Amino acid sequence: SHWRLAGVVLRRRGHRQLKDLEEELDQVLDELDEVLDDLDDTEEALDSTESSLSEVENKSRMLESMLESITAEKNRLAAERDEALNAANLENEKAMQAIEEARRVSKAAEDGAAKLEADLLWTKALVEQKQQELEQKRREVEQREQ
Repeated sequence: SHWRLAGVVLRRRGHRQLKDLEEELDQVLDELDEVLDDLDDTEEALDSTESSLSEVENKSRMLESMLESITAEKNRLAAERDEALNAANLENEKAMQAIEEARRVSKAAEDGAAKLEADLLWTKALVEQKQQELEQKRREVEQREQ
């Protein structure tokens, strides 16, 4: 009878411990489910972030390409402008030399024929200079219109 009582007590204690272990196991499983749900949410957030990053990288590459094109066009236009200015400066230099030549001829001319020839050279140089100035202004207007 004593052993029977001890057996009943041990069984009840074993059942209680088993029940406690089952409750702990259920709690651990619930916590594990929460962790797995959090991991799923984190994975979705990472996928979304990766997709957004990919879009940003594509846009960045497109903008870099556009910037390269714009820079190349800007450099091309600057080179054309410099070339036009150099040509205009050369023409202006020639016109100034022609004016100087006309001045020298004018000063050297003492008689009427020499004076007339000098006046003609002077006028021709002035006309050339005015034509160059008009041509330069026309180019500047065309560049502004572009």
